[in-house]
Amino acid sequence: MDQPDHATDRWRPRLSVIPPELKDRLRLAVAFFGPWAVLWFGSHWISSLWPWRLCLAVPGEEQIPFVAAMVPWYLSLDLAVPLVWLLAPDLATVRRIYRTLLVQTAVAATVFMLLPQKLAFPNHTKGAIWEGIAQSTSSPNLSWHANAPSLHVAFAFTLAAMLFPTWGKSPHAAWRLLGWGWATGVAVSTWLVHEHHIVDIISGLGLAWWGCRELRLQNSAGDAWQKLPGHHSPDPPQTTKIPHNTGPAI
Repeated sequence: MDQPDHATDRWRPRLSVIPPELKDRLRLAVAFFGPWAVLWFGSHWISSLWPWRLCLAVPGEEQIPFVAAMVPWYLSLDLAVPLVWLLAPDLATVRRIYRTLLVQTAVAATVFMLLPQKLAFPNHTKGAIWEGIAQSTSSPNLSWHANAPSLHVAFAFTLAAMLFPTWGKSPHAAWRLLGWGWATGVAVSTWLVHEHHIVDIISGLGLAWWGCRELRLQNSAGDAWQKLPGHHSPDPPQTTKIPHNTGPAI
């Protein structure tokens, strides 16, 4: 009879020690970032094939100086989105946020592909942050083709509306103010680091409002469906009580 290989068992990764909810959160994160990467990189590549590009800058906007101090604020969104699965208080919130961000990405990707755009900022600062990364890795700067609507702005205000109010024992005004203040800073930073124009920011705000509104409508429709007279939730299983035989019948 074969003996168990205890040495192999000792070194085998023990996934059972990971809490089930943490596994579910990780699955939701993977389910978001997979389609997101396809939409993001695919739409940028298709947009790069167009022989012409539209500039949506307002007159004089190219004269805005580059503000390096706003780079950390800009990058804070790139850190917040991958951590949603840890920052959200429950699985339902993680699912709602990632679903909304993915729908917003699909809408923006469609615009990127059908309406190729370009920035009006000077060449030495075009795609200011990602240009340096692209040069150091010898890869194309795909952010050059993601302008309006700004997903940076849309994502930031979506998190401000859907994530920040969930912190704490109750929706406290301080968390809401912190969320809106952070999202506003992200929106301003996209302009001051020469990644987006004012039109990009405004359209990103519209995309955030639309995404959150659609989610509220879906939730309201679901609640209304549950309240319809013809809709019944499954009844819990009935248990039959067996009378105890306390003695012979008289």
